[in-house]
Amino acid sequence: MKNNKNEFLMSGNEALARGALESGVGFCASYPGTPSTEITETLIRTGIAHVEWSTNEKVALEACAGASWAGIRALCPMKSLGLNVASDFLLNLNLTGTGLGGLVIVVCDDPMGHSSSNEQDSRFYAKAAKVPLLEPSTYQEAKDVIPFAFQISTDFEVPVIVRSTTRLSHSRGMVRIEAPTSPKTTAKALPAGLFNVPRPTKKHRDLLAKLERVSDLYNESSWNEIEEDDAASTLVISSGVSSRYVEEAICVLDSNEFAVLRIVTSYPLPYKTIMNAITRYDRVVFVEENDPFIEDEVRALSTTLGRTPKMFGVRTGQTAPGGEMTTDRARDILTAAVGLEEIARERPSPDPGLLSERPLTFCAGCTHRNFYYA
Repeated sequence: MKNNKNEFLMSGNEALARGALESGVGFCASYPGTPSTEITETLIRTGIAHVEWSTNEKVALEACAGASWAGIRALCPMKSLGLNVASDFLLNLNLTGTGLGGLVIVVCDDPMGHSSSNEQDSRFYAKAAKVPLLEPSTYQEAKDVIPFAFQISTDFEVPVIVRSTTRLSHSRGMVRIEAPTSPKTTAKALPAGLFNVPRPTKKHRDLLAKLERVSDLYNESSWNEIEEDDAASTLVISSGVSSRYVEEAICVLDSNEFAVLRIVTSYPLPYKTIMNAITRYDRVVFVEENDPFIEDEVRALSTTLGRTPKMFGVRTGQTAPGGEMTTDRARDILTAAVGLEEIARERPSPDPGLLSERPLTFCAGCTHRNFYYA
């Protein structure tokens, strides 16, 4: 579906793939896994980049690293559990560096475990590996953030993680697109110094220095938006699709009590931006899916402030950890934090007579099914 303004109806995964094409991606390797599979399938259909299915996510990341070292932009999509498989190589690649090609890892988390055996929060891998992390919250951002991620990877020679979640990956919205960039497909000579031994300590220090420079870039970034009202006394800090649920919840409450700081550059956090914001408010409320990643980082940093506002989130019981965020959950979190009167609202429930029970199953053709049949 399209209109006359160069806008197309896309899923979040299609938007992520489109962003890669506009970035000039020349190589993609992946292992299929919901909710990430459609990113690779979309790139296959275009026929622009070299795309291949790998034995597993670790092998895929190794192939993408090789392409990036050779000067070719590489995309490595995977689901959350796939990052567990790839983590052994990721926590060495961060020190080795990615060369001048550029390497972006798109990780699609699955809150509620709709098609996964857990609902892990993959943001912690960015912190463990000390690599930049970005969290788009809309379909347009999903497309636009990929070129930004590639630019960071190229400038600092580090892998960059872009995190999506099921509701962003598998829902649809209008996306403005640009023309694809012709990919580089001719390999260059590999850069020197790809071995981490015998001096991993020096490379670790180099990585920390890169992260400081990325942090400075994030602090100046226009990606992190704050919506304020002069009457607001409570700041809501959120990221990813949760920030959109927050906006809808505030509309439902019809209150000017809240300002919203929406974080896209989730690691390293834009500390100056956050600290400048929270000092202006009496209360700070954190709304995140899964674990209190941003909440814990901000709480730790706020100990350096002379005046610390009251903070509400998972650590104070206003937010239950785990599960998907919804508008109703976001509304309940906000009302509990500021003491607003609960709005009586009928919450719709599915009609059991109209919906047949459909238990979770593996995708048609998935080779994992054979093991369970045996």
